Amino acid sequence: IEIMRGPAGLFHSAGDPGGSINLVRKRALGRFQAKGALQYGSWENYLAEVDVTGPILEDGRLRGRLAGSYQNKESFVDLYEQEKPTVYGTLEADLTESTTFSIGGIYFEQDKHQFQGLPLVDTDGRWIRLSRDTNIGAPWSRGHEDSTDLFAELEHVFDNRMALKVSGRQVDRARRGIVNYVVSAIDPVTGDVDAQAWKFDGYSKDTVLDANLSIPMRLFGQRQQFLVGTDYTYSEEVSSWASSARFTMNAFDPDHDIAEPAFSDASPSLQETWQKGAYAQGNIKPGIDWLTLVLGGRMTWWDYTREDKRTGVRTSENEVDAEFTPKAGLVFDLTPEISAYGSYSAIFEPQTSLDPSGKVIKPREGEQFEVGLKGEFLDGQLLVHMAAFQIEDRNRATFIEDCVGNLCYEAAGLVRARGFEAELSGSPLPGLQLFAGYAFTETEYIDDPDNEGDSYAPYLPKHMFNLSGLYTFEDGDLDGLSLGAGVRGRGAYFNTIADNRYTQDAFALFDARIGYALTENLSAQFAVNNIFDEEYYERLGGSTRNNYWGEPRNFMLTMRGTW
Repeated sequence: IEIMRGPAGLFHSAGDPGGSINLVRKRALGRFQAKGALQYGSWENYLAEVDVTGPILEDGRLRGRLAGSYQNKESFVDLYEQEKPTVYGTLEADLTESTTFSIGGIYFEQDKHQFQGLPLVDTDGRWIRLSRDTNIGAPWSRGHEDSTDLFAELEHVFDNRMALKVSGRQVDRARRGIVNYVVSAIDPVTGDVDAQAWKFDGYSKDTVLDANLSIPMRLFGQRQQFLVGTDYTYSEEVSSWASSARFTMNAFDPDHDIAEPAFSDASPSLQETWQKGAYAQGNIKPGIDWLTLVLGGRMTWWDYTREDKRTGVRTSENEVDAEFTPKAGLVFDLTPEISAYGSYSAIFEPQTSLDPSGKVIKPREGEQFEVGLKGEFLDGQLLVHMAAFQIEDRNRATFIEDCVGNLCYEAAGLVRARGFEAELSGSPLPGLQLFAGYAFTETEYIDDPDNEGDSYAPYLPKHMFNLSGLYTFEDGDLDGLSLGAGVRGRGAYFNTIADNRYTQDAFALFDARIGYALTENLSAQFAVNNIFDEEYYERLGGSTRNNYWGEPRNFMLTMRGTW
């Protein structure tokens, strides 16, 4: 996993603010390696993993990797269960000393209970704290999802160290199921609520092509690095939603044996998206050793259509022609260990969320500024990062509270998010691993006819703090023993419903773990999370649903092997 800070739009389709998580595929290795893990935890949580890689031909020019996992778990919430198998495989071949070709695929499947959280208030507006295990649902509220992800990549390094990379990917997904929604506040006397079930069915296909050229060269007496590329994406999705009539359930004593209701006729829709792009970036040293200039940009063409599959009538469309997204930054090497940076990025993100009339939300547009410091100490064993940022954008697709179905979004006005974060991670002493992080984030509607001056995301804590440490004994009688502990702190957050504010107070969760290396290849670990069984809402959503309790005290036993 790669954490990419700042808008990722330069190389990942349209620009999304705040950074992204880039899932890097496991590559086949030229040496044999096998890993495995077994886990058992609270609420019948079982997990098995295996990962094997190595050469297929003796000279290592053809390599393979096969990995898989299987998870079956329940929850502290009544009825909830999930089954999730995953298989991954890849082959990698050195066609020449300078050319590598790889192919592979991932198959993923998931069956789970569809839990939509709890209602928050009664009809008088009073906060009703239902027990943590409450589920106002039924066994037939389940969903199935599966996907097949196939990919291929060709990479060639030229004699002058230029590198050409061409890749393609196709992802096929299918999902179906039934979701049970609570659609009213709780009757304070009887505990009754109105509920409505929705049946969904759909499939999608994404095709992604990308080609880029990395170009090193010497200018101003220093080594420069440039990248140019182009990409193409085609996506199609067919989906349908059908609703039931409303029926009554009870929040205080849910009847899980309620019969599955009848559904209206579904009206399937087809959504198609075409996107083309060209991008470039240069990391330039302008003849000064301590300064690096980063300049980049992306040009995007994007088309979207939605039509009724039965009638063929086009119900929504949007087109973006040659939208330019620039990016610029400066990096100053203050000392051999510390760098300072500043960056500007434009934000442009086409969206496919639909408003209640069935129209697609306009692209999200804005800009982000960030300044920070990065440091590496103790020969790279200790890393420090501090940053301040500000994001302003408009047209964020925002979920309409208590809406049901797939036509549930509206475009926000101008929203500003600003904040500060600091992280320290690494090994300051032999055997000791530390992580400390703090983040402050504040969001506000700057220009919005209905919400100006209000917080855009009050359900997110302004203050977040994490501290953890792990010490491994490396000699003596305790050799192989590891002890760890951590604390996760969250500031207060709230939600406002009908001018009433409902607040989750600040809290801290304490965790601990103990591990032991049983042999050179086998280790065991026992972890306990939320040791003091703190009761807190992990999320505050709408008045009738999307409110979730955080996990009670729980444990996880893990066995790992490496060969």
